[in-house]
Amino acid sequence: MNLPKYMEFRTEPEVIKPGQEADIVISVDASKLVGKPEKFHAPLILDGVTGRPSDRTLSIEINLIDK
Repeated sequence: MNLPKYMEFRTEPEVIKPGQEADIVISVDASKLVGKPEKFHAPLILDGVTGRPSDRTLSIEINLIDK
């Protein structure tokens, strides 16, 4: 998987057996988003899943907020 430097990806559980379900967890490190707009879209294509790329693509919408 070709992730941007500001994004981390994992599943819970880490190993997914055939027929098993898992949660997808995507973490974003806002400190690495220098120069990015406050709101942007980041497509993420999953590897290891059968199907066309359009069927394996997660559409990640990122909205930066001040805390």
